[in-house]
Amino acid sequence: VKTVLGSSNDRYVKSLDKIVQQVNAFEPDMEALSEDQLKGQTAKLRAQLETGASLDDILPEAFATVREASRRVLGMRHFDVQMIGGIVLHRGEIAEMKMKDLNAHDIDAAAKMIAGSARSMGIEVEGA
Repeated sequence: VKTVLGSSNDRYVKSLDKIVQQVNAFEPDMEALSEDQLKGQTAKLRAQLETGASLDDILPEAFATVREASRRVLGMRHFDVQMIGGIVLHRGEIAEMKMKDLNAHDIDAAAKMIAGSARSMGIEVEGA
């Protein structure tokens, strides 16, 4: 059964793909933003939170914003697997990834989301 359906962890990670696809759908819009418009995304997202949106509601656009900012500033685009790691961290769960997939880049989007809320998060990197 496990080989056909995958482990419960495999199914959970696969379920996050829907959110990653939502993040990816924002990419063309984010690429088209001017520098000032991209900087204005933080205020826009905060306003959505203040009018009742939840962090989960704004997560795809927030993660897409961080991905685009990283691409422009650092020349590094978050991979989908890194988005999954960020979603897991945002949910307050443990994200364990292979070292080739995991780096500080993974936590950018989750940290931005949590910084805009009353929650906190602890980050521990082993073997780095």
